[in-house]
Amino acid sequence: MSSYRYYYPYFVLVLSLSAFHLGQYIPKSLHYVGLFGLLVLFNIMLKEKISLQTSLMMFLWAAFAYFLPTEIVSVSAVYYFLIFLISSFPFLFNSQIQSEHFAYLKPKRFRPEVWPWIIMISSLAAIAIILWSLWPEHLIHVNKMIKGLKHYPKTIVYFFMIPFFSLLNGLSEEVIFRGVIFQLSHQLFKNRHLANFLQATGFASIHLVDAFPNNRSGYVITLVFGFFLGEIRYKTQSIWASYFVNVLTSMIVMYFLCRQYL
Repeated sequence: MSSYRYYYPYFVLVLSLSAFHLGQYIPKSLHYVGLFGLLVLFNIMLKEKISLQTSLMMFLWAAFAYFLPTEIVSVSAVYYFLIFLISSFPFLFNSQIQSEHFAYLKPKRFRPEVWPWIIMISSLAAIAIILWSLWPEHLIHVNKMIKGLKHYPKTIVYFFMIPFFSLLNGLSEEVIFRGVIFQLSHQLFKNRHLANFLQATGFASIHLVDAFPNNRSGYVITLVFGFFLGEIRYKTQSIWASYFVNVLTSMIVMYFLCRQYL
């Protein structure tokens, strides 16, 4: 792999600092379209196949946020999954790259000792998020999350909408954070703890910006949850165990909140 990868952080930092000067002339979101577009070109010129998909994802993230209707961008599960599918397209026609690049998607049989971790982490994460949501100052975020469900029959919500959302949202999050970002970081820095921290930080940051739970305490809860999901992903060498934890946690929290406030 090219040694130029060590210049990526400096390259991104310099371009990010330019936002302070360009912000008065062009919208911030459009600035990031240009920033990540340059990062894509940077990877193509250096033939860095490993980091190309991540830079493509970042570019699409910014471009879609600027150009697509708010109704599409606000549905995070669909938004993330669309970004992943499009950024994966350049790698679909090379079988060797496929086997290396998408190794995290290969199904693995869970070892017996993994199941107690799945149950424990799902339960603790669900309890932490539920306790967070019951704090009076956070009820506004809870009501915002479930207000769109009040227009549907409870049977539809409980037996279709909650499971469907949990399955799709969990898959999009695991593919992007425990899949693409964890794998890229691990391959670049050869340090699984750093890779895990980077994906968990990204996972928590997205929730802080436009998801649930948010604010500072929600960020800490999601950061710790993301870190444990990354540990499970590393131990099993696949995203499917962490996906199961993500879905189970999401369903427990959603069922509880809907029972309380719907």
